[in-house]
Amino acid sequence: MSIQFPTPASQGDTFTASNGVIYTYDNGGWTANSSLNSGQLAGFRNQLINGDFQIIQRGTPVVGVDQAFQFDRWYQPGGTDGVTRGGNLGPDGITYFARCAAGSAARLAQYVELQKQGQPGVFALGSTWTISYFAKCASGTESMTAQTWWSDGAVIGGDPNISDSQIYPAQEIDTTWKRYSWTFTIGATGPNPTNNAFVAKVRSTSTSIGSEVLVTGVQLEPGPVATPFEHRPIGTELALCQRYYRTIGLRGTAFNLNGSTFASIPTGFPPGSMRATPTSPSATLTINQRANGSTNTAVNITSFANLIPSGYLRVDGESNTGATASDIWHVQTESIKLDAEL
Repeated sequence: MSIQFPTPASQGDTFTASNGVIYTYDNGGWTANSSLNSGQLAGFRNQLINGDFQIIQRGTPVVGVDQAFQFDRWYQPGGTDGVTRGGNLGPDGITYFARCAAGSAARLAQYVELQKQGQPGVFALGSTWTISYFAKCASGTESMTAQTWWSDGAVIGGDPNISDSQIYPAQEIDTTWKRYSWTFTIGATGPNPTNNAFVAKVRSTSTSIGSEVLVTGVQLEPGPVATPFEHRPIGTELALCQRYYRTIGLRGTAFNLNGSTFASIPTGFPPGSMRATPTSPSATLTINQRANGSTNTAVNITSFANLIPSGYLRVDGESNTGATASDIWHVQTESIKLDAEL
């Protein structure tokens, strides 16, 4: 590829080529910068988390689920109840992929958190971005595309307050792994005042695909070209996911049951905070009396408190068996799910 450098040029001028490499004009010539810590090839250029579907804290995705999260950070909208996970046959050093069954839609969306509600942040108005992913189908061809918009967050039945929704030109995929990309410009409309996410969506044009579709290596990055998929350490990827969802064990945790209607567990929390105080779960803990381990009662969790920024978690609940007050009970082997997704 021949690079057309700007002329005239002065000492210290910089130029970003279409491949994302930054050049500096020095002593009468253009020299590629040796550092990749800035520009399109900088670390953490992919704004999407878990783009290779390796993190599944909620458990292995199963058929029959839509309008929900199964893969960490990836929301399955309505009509996507045929999504599971495959492995060992992914492209370009990627192990896992989303497997979308024939007869459903091949659609997955990620809600990228904005730095401040109603403000575009890194997605500056007028800036150029590229979304890309690997895909193939089991037989024949399928039509796939990508879509972006601003959103208040994932809502069952569809986003109620979207802004600047764009669907990009369809491309035909076939039975061989290939990478497909779409370059676009962030529109001048910008987010609505209540929007807290920029959404990137992998999207089949059909709501009922005729052949199984596999997708992986989804990347959203600044610039006009799709650079190699960013492989981050699995521990780093898991930590990024846990800002939005995690589980914690409670075995042996002290539980002060004050009568039959209120309880709390002051629980130590791992370093780092979640995006927001998790939503109240639908969960039950089994606890037993310290003085009499055979006396069990169930406690329904009703709310969480004091997670951010204190670094500890208080779990509030109520007994559903009319237990008598006791100073100290303890939790048997249990875990609770903390959900702070957008």
